[in-house]
Amino acid sequence: MIIFTKHLTSGLKLSSKYFKSVYNGLVNRKALKGLKLMSSKRKPILASGTIVSDYEPLFKYWELAKSRNKKLAEKATLRSEDFDTVLSYVSSKGVVGLIDLLSYLEEYMLNRVDGQLAVRALKEIYGVMFEVEEAKHRIARILAGWLIEACNLWGTLKLTGKSKR
Repeated sequence: MIIFTKHLTSGLKLSSKYFKSVYNGLVNRKALKGLKLMSSKRKPILASGTIVSDYEPLFKYWELAKSRNKKLAEKATLRSEDFDTVLSYVSSKGVVGLIDLLSYLEEYMLNRVDGQLAVRALKEIYGVMFEVEEAKHRIARILAGWLIEACNLWGTLKLTGKSKR
């Protein structure tokens, strides 16, 4: 089965005729010619992949957390108050650099990440052992990036290429 996803920056447009051919199972090489197919990497809801290129450590973290305690997994998800935090921070600072916002939100998310689970998740994904604090920071940074992507998709935050200062 071939799954096509539209990435925000890809500019991919497909005609209704094309979708009908996919739906009816009539896809052939000619129909696919010239189309940009996106990676099959998993992303959580409201994630675009513009900030976080690999969500697999977070998915593994959730998997391990759910098997241990469902509340641990729930802590490492986005909440409505997270969006309020972003808006409050950006409003208080005006124009904010991406690195500054990412660092702020990483610290904000840090207390939601279980260190031992983060170490296990990263070990299973990358095959490398991380120190507990480094592992927590990596998972927190993924959560922070996801939050920024979600804010951008909802239009509550605009990412631009240059500072307007």
